[in-house]
Amino acid sequence: MRDGKVWMASAIVLLGWGVMALGASRPWGYAPLLAGMGALGAATFLTCPDSGLISRGLCLSLASVCAAIACQLIPLPTNVLSVISPATAPLVGRGAAAAHPLSISPDATALGLAFIVALGLFFVGTVRLMGRDGAQRMATGLVWLGTAVALVGIAEASTSWPSIYDAAGLPLPPDSTPYGPFSSKNHYAGWMMMALAVTTGYLCASLEQLRQRWSGRAVVMLCAATTMAVALAQTRSRAGILGLALTVTMMGGLLMRRGTTLRVGILFALPMGLLLLTGIGAAGVQPIAKRFATNSWANAHGRLPIWRQAAAIARDFPITGAGFNTYQRVVTFYPSADLDEPYEGAHNDFLQLAAEGGLLVGIPVLTTIGFFIWDTRRRFRESWSDGTTDWLRTGAIVGLGLMALQETVDFSLQVPGNAALFVVLAAIAVHRAPTVDQARVIHR
Repeated sequence: MRDGKVWMASAIVLLGWGVMALGASRPWGYAPLLAGMGALGAATFLTCPDSGLISRGLCLSLASVCAAIACQLIPLPTNVLSVISPATAPLVGRGAAAAHPLSISPDATALGLAFIVALGLFFVGTVRLMGRDGAQRMATGLVWLGTAVALVGIAEASTSWPSIYDAAGLPLPPDSTPYGPFSSKNHYAGWMMMALAVTTGYLCASLEQLRQRWSGRAVVMLCAATTMAVALAQTRSRAGILGLALTVTMMGGLLMRRGTTLRVGILFALPMGLLLLTGIGAAGVQPIAKRFATNSWANAHGRLPIWRQAAAIARDFPITGAGFNTYQRVVTFYPSADLDEPYEGAHNDFLQLAAEGGLLVGIPVLTTIGFFIWDTRRRFRESWSDGTTDWLRTGAIVGLGLMALQETVDFSLQVPGNAALFVVLAAIAVHRAPTVDQARVIHR
């Protein structure tokens, strides 16, 4: 069991590095993160030999995503390339070489593949760890880490201190809104939404246990969740505030339904309402209302021209894509009169995946999502759970769903620190919990 604690602590350290190292968005930040995630995932195959903790279908579908991206790196004769992907040849230059991969920028795609492999290993490794040692240890670490990141954001928003980027003299992309360790308040909000969802799940489990015995854990979880809610609301990110409201509504509604009576259900759900009121109250009702009352809804706050640009790329690369992780390169070939300069992302990761991966990568990704949903539903049908695991699983699913919604208008998951946390939430959702007897031994 001691090995399990060490590996769990290592996973939390990796998540902490991913967020505190400025989201691990620079090479000095993401290189250690990739190495650590890959090493941890590989090590679990030696320390957690039970292969039944994750389904074969999900593993194979993940491998197929990696294989599809790798196919974009295979050099092809230019005459073959012009048949398979007619839009690629003009961008790379017909006379540049006798052969060229499907990706217009093989180096960028190779880096993207390294990320996917490392994240995939981290996902499988975390699932195997929690299948042996349970999800509560991981969730506890996430609560403390989320509280620390929230305090950093609150301190920056509540004082006149310069941002981390200003203090360090670090360059930022145009129109950046740095917040805490992230170069964008929306990316900070995305990370915090995921951490808050898991913390709220733990809070709901702790509140339910109050019916049987008093536990100070409920107070700790309420304080942690409130701190995260305040930090999330203070970003004044529309997606973040909506995410906060949806988290409180969904988790509070589930908590009320599980109450033995309506009065008990309402009593247990009151702390959830407190989260929302405290968060909005700390950030200020008027500034938040002003954010939502803006006149820019008609063009999706400036995103419509960006989406049209990305859609044009996707139409030109429908089968094989322009190359995974090549959007920044390919978008320069698609000037738009509505944009002063190309954006680093499509502000819609689903649309960007279509442009970069086409059907070649898109079909394996959809297959992976299908296996993930199937396996997660199967875990909910397992009857051993003491309740806490179910609540953590529910919180993780809420966090994943909120990130999926945010990715329709942003690209937070392209920040390595956010992607690492997303993978851990996916592992919490799909992991196979230990048996009742195992769980009693683990948490003594």
